[in-house]
Amino acid sequence: MVGTARYDHLFENKTDLYRKTSKYCKCVSDFFDQNYDDNSINKFFGKNSESTYHSMFRAVSIRCQKESGILN
Repeated sequence: MVGTARYDHLFENKTDLYRKTSKYCKCVSDFFDQNYDDNSINKFFGKNSESTYHSMFRAVSIRCQKESGILN
């Protein structure tokens, strides 16, 4: 969330920034909580390349940016 502050020009005000980034963080957290347990996450990161991780996280991130209203 803190890193998103550098994109504050995309938001109407700081309250909007906080609300949207909070929704984004919750969306990403919920995705991982609902789809992976600790063991499966450790296995995923242990067996897959960094590019696989980035690919998967990018897809989740884009979906959550849209759901939170960061991206239109």
